[in-house]
Amino acid sequence: MRRALAPVTRRGNRGAMRERRPLHHLVVRKLTKLKMVVPGCRTAELRVLLRKTTEYVSYLELKCCTGCFSVAL
Repeated sequence: MRRALAPVTRRGNRGAMRERRPLHHLVVRKLTKLKMVVPGCRTAELRVLLRKTTEYVSYLELKCCTGCFSVAL
């Protein structure tokens, strides 16, 4: 799969063009924050991080829902 690359010019050198992935730094920053939130994922690779994130979200949903049911009874 080919990624979209956006041409970016530098101020000092008008003729020089370089290509970079748009929003790449934002994604990396958000993944770094996600690694800090999900327990046990500070050094995990992307695939493991996403799997553990889904497990953690499911755990939090269960924890929240079971707390709601016990209060309602």
